[in-house]
Amino acid sequence: MDRWLKHGEYRLRRYLRSTTPRCVHYIYPETSLHQSWRWKGHHKLVLTVHQPREYLERMRQQGGHEGFFLGLEVADALVATEPESLEAYREYAPKARLEVIPHGVDTEFFRPAPDCPRRPIILTVGNWLRDYECWAKMVWALSAQLPVVEFEVIANPDSLRQARAALRTPSSRVQFSTGLSDVELRAAYARAQLMFLPLKDSAANNAILESLAMGLPLVVTDLPATRFYVGAEAGCYVHNSDVEGCVTTVTRLADDATLRQRMASAGRARAVAEFSWPRIADRYRGLYQSLLE
Repeated sequence: MDRWLKHGEYRLRRYLRSTTPRCVHYIYPETSLHQSWRWKGHHKLVLTVHQPREYLERMRQQGGHEGFFLGLEVADALVATEPESLEAYREYAPKARLEVIPHGVDTEFFRPAPDCPRRPIILTVGNWLRDYECWAKMVWALSAQLPVVEFEVIANPDSLRQARAALRTPSSRVQFSTGLSDVELRAAYARAQLMFLPLKDSAANNAILESLAMGLPLVVTDLPATRFYVGAEAGCYVHNSDVEGCVTTVTRLADDATLRQRMASAGRARAVAEFSWPRIADRYRGLYQSLLE
């Protein structure tokens, strides 16, 4: 993959020979920016960054991301997907205009499915910075209180191995899935009763955005980034170290259909109003125009 990313950058180089200023936007510069900081010249370099504050420093210490950090030094605009990490990037990108533009979600594809009845399934999705130790403790504690509840985890094979190891003893009430198509993933959101998402840290998070768009209530770790995306009405916040609090919160939601529906409506409305891709695209279009002016 790294070889293909580098090859793509060299294809970009010929476009940067143009005398007409252009915007070059790296959507995931952490993995794809290697050389183009050398060729920037009079063109405008825009970087959308995704890593939270603590992981950014870890990347710096580990090495292997030199192109990314050199790109930060010459970037014209740096876009963070949530406000908490913005100040952390300021020292790495002293020349850049700093903006917050959220990550988006396809609210036409991910939308509530009234014809699909929800079942007592607690869904957990994803890999990056997930806390499967907390998830496993919650599974065993909640199983004793809600005898009909089931659990589904959708993740890559490495994360599923972590979840199984954290669970220690297999449970017939836990389903593990990987390699789902977009349609299959959407169906998993549609049939679940709520999303439980314990996180070690967070910036933008697709599972949160897709849950909001699908009208799926969230129980999520209390972090600045999760509050930025979920807001006050579409989810409940917990602390990973407080397993009893996680169980109490999930149980309360599982028992209160009216509250779940209220949260579902708030989440869907929030996704459409704040995070739909046309809205996000308009904000990027405005950024490009202002830089080129």
